[in-house]
Amino acid sequence: MPQKTFETRARELASAFAAKDYERCSHLLPPLKVTLSQLNILVPLLSSELELLAVARDILEIGALTAIFLRDDLLFSRYIAQLSPFYAMKDKIQPPSLNEKKLIALRLLLLLSKNDIAEFHTELETLEDEADKDIYIRYPVTLERWLMEGSYDKVWKATTQRSEVPTEEFAIFADVSVQTVQVMADELLVTISV
Repeated sequence: MPQKTFETRARELASAFAAKDYERCSHLLPPLKVTLSQLNILVPLLSSELELLAVARDILEIGALTAIFLRDDLLFSRYIAQLSPFYAMKDKIQPPSLNEKKLIALRLLLLLSKNDIAEFHTELETLEDEADKDIYIRYPVTLERWLMEGSYDKVWKATTQRSEVPTEEFAIFADVSVQTVQVMADELLVTISV
């Protein structure tokens, strides 16, 4: 795909995502990722053209967000893995990502909803002191704290009342978290009754 066509397709993807046409996004993403690979920017290198790296990062972020709206946890996790090297180079790639913190927090929320507490804490350790500063990251951290305290009513409220959820994407994973809370509460009742 020539670069002009690539840029046109990237804008088309951004427009489809803005229009919430996630099915169209899912069809536009694979050929764009092939082109990213052909341009050697699917994995960022310091020798890559930084402007193209920003475009690549934005495409992958749209892919991750699209995966959430399509409720595809595995695809979301793949996109997050592909984005990690871009986020590691965030000081070099300009303009900065507007979605990085949101996507990292969504990954934390997914880990929490899957009850993968060890991986949750491993991921959290890489964030230093951002858990208190960032509204997105604070949400899954607070939920995890309440789960560990056994404050299931607080978790229930924070995940079922849309006014408590930072963005629409969080509401999708929050639905899964509600199921996790129900399982944990049931396990606690079984333990208490034994």
